[in-house]
Amino acid sequence: MVSVVDKKWGDLSQKDRDVYLTKIAAIYEKNKATDFMPTPTESTEIINKLKDGSSYTRCILQIYAEALPKNQEAAGKVEDELKDLLNGISSVQINIHKFYGFNSQFESIKNVAGLMEGGKRKDGYLELKHKAGQVLILMFWNSWNPAGNK
Repeated sequence: MVSVVDKKWGDLSQKDRDVYLTKIAAIYEKNKATDFMPTPTESTEIINKLKDGSSYTRCILQIYAEALPKNQEAAGKVEDELKDLLNGISSVQINIHKFYGFNSQFESIKNVAGLMEGGKRKDGYLELKHKAGQVLILMFWNSWNPAGNK
């Protein structure tokens, strides 16, 4: 494979792109991420410049994923390894979101004043714990949104 320095994804030969895609699949496999990391997609954009009437085509490699809490450690490793592998190639978009879905396991919520039992810990924080079999409803609001201030 050719050493890549500041190359565009679309400028690579199909053979070189296939080699990269094989290495990406190996990174997924190594980190046990094949169940939540979708296959990368290649897309082509045609950009028209209205000012001078010219246009050009750009080929992009896109890697998007949503990782549940149980997969976030693996997702972080995958993201770091992908960035290392694809360093120096432009037109590559890597975006792995942390995602909390239905039935996700959350950690204890700290610094919650006066809710449920428990009370203050030695470090000054209050801790909210959920007991199995009980319904827990949390409402989050913000102060920067005018609707949240009403």
